[in-house]
Amino acid sequence: MTDPPTHEPLVPAYRPRKYLSVSTLISFARCPRRYFYQKCGLQSYGIALAPTYGQAMHKAIPVALTTGDSAAAFAAFMEIWEPVEAQRKEEGYAEDDRRNPRTAMRSISHFIHTHKDDKSLYRLVAPPEGSLIPDEQTSDYEIAWVLDINLPVPLVGRFDGLCQHRDTEEKYIWEFKTTSRLGGSFFEAHEMNIQNFAYTLAGQTATGWDIRGLMVEGMLVSKTKVDNLCQPIPAQPHHLRDIITWLYRVGHDLLSVEQYAHQLMSEGRDPCDAFTKHFEACTPYAFFYMSGFRCEYADLCNVPSWRHLTDLYTVADEHDFLASLPEGDLPVPTPKD
Repeated sequence: MTDPPTHEPLVPAYRPRKYLSVSTLISFARCPRRYFYQKCGLQSYGIALAPTYGQAMHKAIPVALTTGDSAAAFAAFMEIWEPVEAQRKEEGYAEDDRRNPRTAMRSISHFIHTHKDDKSLYRLVAPPEGSLIPDEQTSDYEIAWVLDINLPVPLVGRFDGLCQHRDTEEKYIWEFKTTSRLGGSFFEAHEMNIQNFAYTLAGQTATGWDIRGLMVEGMLVSKTKVDNLCQPIPAQPHHLRDIITWLYRVGHDLLSVEQYAHQLMSEGRDPCDAFTKHFEACTPYAFFYMSGFRCEYADLCNVPSWRHLTDLYTVADEHDFLASLPEGDLPVPTPKD
């Protein structure tokens, strides 16, 4: 592998929120300091293949579902994958043994085989008329949404799509995931899940439909095996009422911390001091008494000043979710009983 690029990095700077997202609130609730590093744009050197592979599959799978054409779906995959892989090769990175075009083609072919005719548990539904379209839309089925949760800035997000259950005809938010571990624990992780509740609530509000929950489609990422599983995961009305409270509370806390950070900057102090370190989020051990994922920014918290080690990271510009937010009053989330 080649050395990291020697370009002059941008100065890490926190970007105040023009809007909130579910992933932003989850990140802040987990650890405000980690959230601060993320929103400063700090990223490890090199191109992370996992999100690129997932994005490429997000483009391919709707094509596979609606056409049954593996060649067309693979071409959609390569639209995203090819330029990234070319850049990685130019920088001297070896091919990943799990995330590569060969694995993608086998996975797409298997997916089509398990969803053709009446084998699929669901069918994708076209977005309702007037639906918001996100910038950099990956597929024609993606839907953006913007909600008023009684804070100075709105809550925004996007769905992979909407779908209808084959047998019950109930409508669900369609969520496609690539994962290295596909099984019962994967689907259990989506049951008591903030994304499930918030997306169901947003789907009901944005469409007016009686959305039941998430239809989670998981695709295994492995160098030796291809597999995919699907499971509907309902959300209960009381969960949707509870998530409104959670979204407001965490969003309010985040915006309050931002105000304190602005005060510190006006006094010539480091704004990161406003964002508390939650050491219980450094690894899973503090909560679950088991080893596991180590926070990717842990090194920054192991030194007296985080700025001493920022040269270990690149700084990425933050993309706007929508070029402009809708004007006028925004819909207020109201759960359906």
